[in-house]
Amino acid sequence: MGALALVTGLILAAIPVPIYLGLALLLDRFEPEPLTLLVLTFLWGAGAASGIALIVNSTGQAIVSQTFGSEVGDLYGTSVSAPVVEESAKAIALLAIYKWRRTELDGILDGIVYASMVGLGFAFTENVLYYSRALAEGQDVLAGTFFARGILSPFAHPLFTSLTGIGFAVAARSKGSGARGLFVALGLLGAIVLHAVWNSSASAASGAGFLGVYALIMVPTFVVVLVIAFVARTREGRAVRERLGPEVANGVLGPADLEALSSL
Repeated sequence: MGALALVTGLILAAIPVPIYLGLALLLDRFEPEPLTLLVLTFLWGAGAASGIALIVNSTGQAIVSQTFGSEVGDLYGTSVSAPVVEESAKAIALLAIYKWRRTELDGILDGIVYASMVGLGFAFTENVLYYSRALAEGQDVLAGTFFARGILSPFAHPLFTSLTGIGFAVAARSKGSGARGLFVALGLLGAIVLHAVWNSSASAASGAGFLGVYALIMVPTFVVVLVIAFVARTREGRAVRERLGPEVANGVLGPADLEALSSL
């Protein structure tokens, strides 16, 4: 990988980051998560999770290819190994928060925000690699790769991991280890399945299959998660209004202040 390819990959991969970072911070304004945790989750996705996935995926695909042939190896790497390994690697950061900073997972919105940061970091590093390799094959290949990854689906990894984040967030508020384990498993399974469906469609020979999955599964799922996040944000605003209501009655805050604080 040459210097030009690397710089090009870094620039193109960075384009969606401020957009989705801004969306996550906007959703999280009522009860902001610690900046340190947000940075660490992003770095985990961009660094450790990406490294784990690269090593495990490459090794597993090489073994399967040697045993069953390159065609089976490619299918395994795309539709089996990548979804399982990548979502599991990203989930480690959420597991750490769940185990040691569970008080920060006090709602579904928190799970979505942390998961989005992990996914955003992972997507950044993955896109650097894809764009750098694409440039080596020609500018047309780079343009097509950027359109597919940077325009059509920059939300893919944050979306996958958001399902895991929702699972951890629900588990954090549940009673009983069995129920908690079930919610975590369901969230991770949802992330893996969605990731596998997306990867399989993207690698299929039929462009219609890819567009069908994109239009009928990916975009609707993204919209549903956004709706869940905004509903959770509205509830947080309502809770702020209820907590600060007595301050208005006591004259500490004016009605306009309460309205402003509960509708950030």
